[in-house]
Amino acid sequence: MSSIDMTLKNMLHPKIHQQRISLVAGIILIVVALLVGVTVFVVMARHAEELLSKSLQLSLKSRVQLTETEIRGLTRQRD
Repeated sequence: MSSIDMTLKNMLHPKIHQQRISLVAGIILIVVALLVGVTVFVVMARHAEELLSKSLQLSLKSRVQLTETEIRGLTRQRD
């Protein structure tokens, strides 16, 4: 089929051509939205893990310091 015949066919059926364009655009939009959603989820998950890790480390450090302070206080009372 020549390009003139294809152009003529597309002109005769503009609704079909427009529907294809809309369908492809919708599929592209859905794929892009899913990719962005997954990317944001991965970035936020990493950030949450780092934040939780730092928080737990700080909490553990504080508990160790508190325990050391309590032990020192008990040993000073005995002396």
